[in-house]
Formats: sequence, structure tokens, C-alpha cells
Amino acid sequence: MIDINYCSQKGLCDTNQDFILCKQLQDGSCIAILADGMGGLQYGEIAAATVAQSIYKILAEHNSVDIRELLAKAFEQADIAVADKCKALCCKMGAAVTVLYIKDDTAYYAWQGNVRLYYKKEKGIHQLTEDHQKEGDNCTFLTRCVNGRGFRNPISIQETKISDMDLLFLCTDGFYQSKDCIDSVIVENKLPSRIEYLEDDASCILIQLHNP
Repeated sequence: MIDINYCSQKGLCDTNQDFILCKQLQDGSCIAILADGMGGLQYGEIAAATVAQSIYKILAEHNSVDIRELLAKAFEQADIAVADKCKALCCKMGAAVTVLYIKDDTAYYAWQGNVRLYYKKEKGIHQLTEDHQKEGDNCTFLTRCVNGRGFRNPISIQETKISDMDLLFLCTDGFYQSKDCIDSVIVENKLPSRIEYLEDDASCILIQLHNP
């Protein structure tokens, strides 16, 4: 049995450029996608929604095939969808995204950028994703994202075995950089009841596995 909860709060910008999409399929599988529109580019909220919705469509419609191949195809289609949006709006846009696909006793995950996936079990907290970013002069920039320009490196796709009573959560940098937010999940196994004084949009998808 899988319980899904999520939260998303706008930071100082006029719009929330995070986008959450999570659903359970009829076969009991679970798809959770969290996208974060890139700062410094245009239409971050549209980019995040375009990436998440495009990936979900591919995963939900073709879930009977090899999941690793399916994730790679989904990212390729998301990149094409962003390219089409850029052309239509005459702009540059992009998004960081992490996708979690739970099927039976395995969690498959793929990502571009710095949306993190954590796994909490008896032995502690594990960050499953690695941030695709570098520190520059007075700034941090992403080295990978979905921006409609193709991928110079293969999509990062991994898998891990999971068991009952484990907890997984995806979160954007605005969430994990807030001590109150991240402590609420790590210490109390729950989303924060209230988030205050956030500079950046903060979003989290919390997935709890239970015995049936």
C-alpha cells in the first residue's frame, strides 16, 4: 500500500515555478514527478508543467515495457515538448526534474538538474540523486536540465529495491535548503504544517510504503 502526500508553496516570485504530478496506476504502480522551472529563463511555470506532463503521458501509456527504456524515451519526448513551447513563445525555457516510478518492490528514478530524491529506511536517510550543478562566481548554475536542446549526456537512470515501511520523498531546492522543511520530513515523517519566509518556491512529494 502506498500513501502519497505533497505540498508546494510559492517563494518571493510572482508565480510558483514548481510543478507536482503524482498518481497511482491501475496495476498498483506509482509515478511521482517533480519539476522546477529554471530561474533566469522565461516561463518557468510553463516549462515545469510541460516537462512533467509530457513525461507522465509516456509513462502512463506505455507502462508494460522496460521501465528504464521508457524513462529514457519520456525524457526525450519532454525535451521535444519544451522545444516546441520555446518555438511557439519565441523564448528560452527549461526545467530541472526528477521522476520516481515505483513498480512492485523496485523504485526506478531518473533526473536532470537538482530536484532531489531521498530514501529513508531503518539505517537512515540516503540521497539517491546527485545534483547536476556547479558553483560559479556568486551563483550556482545547473549543468543539466530539460530545455529543448537535446542531451549532451545520457539521462541519469537508476533503480533500488524498496520494502514496506520505507519512505521516499522528492523535493526542490527551495524545500531542502529550508531546515524547517527538511527536518519535518526526516525527523517526523510528515510534511511541514506551515512554511514561512521562503525566498524560493518549495515543493515536496512524500511517499510512504505500508504493509497491506
